[in-house]
Amino acid sequence: MEDESPLSGTGGHRAPSLLFPMEAVFEAFVAKHLSKQLIQPLLLKTQGRPHRLVRHREQNWFRLKPDLVVREPTQDLIVLDNKWKLLDGLKANGTEKYGLSQSDFYQLQAYGQSHLDGQGEVVLIYPPKDRIL
Repeated sequence: MEDESPLSGTGGHRAPSLLFPMEAVFEAFVAKHLSKQLIQPLLLKTQGRPHRLVRHREQNWFRLKPDLVVREPTQDLIVLDNKWKLLDGLKANGTEKYGLSQSDFYQLQAYGQSHLDGQGEVVLIYPPKDRIL
């Protein structure tokens, strides 16, 4: 099975396969394009500095490390979290909420409190449905 293509086909052709973690590719894409749009003195930091939700018996538990942080030289302004999943426009109602995950919003709330002291913006970024291959 080594060096075989993951696609099924006919014939005796072999092709090496390349698999990419698409969430990492999406995060790099967003970071590249967003950083070009910021005006100085704003900076985009990838993988913001980590915080912990809990300190217990001299140990830090539950690491919080956002995907992207927009900051001025002295403070963080915006925390952004990339999600590699599609929103479902057919679920645009109060019950299904586009297929959004409540845990993603809890995570964003924790980022806002830990990284921004409750002051600033928190943003979830999803890929546009028409751009997914």
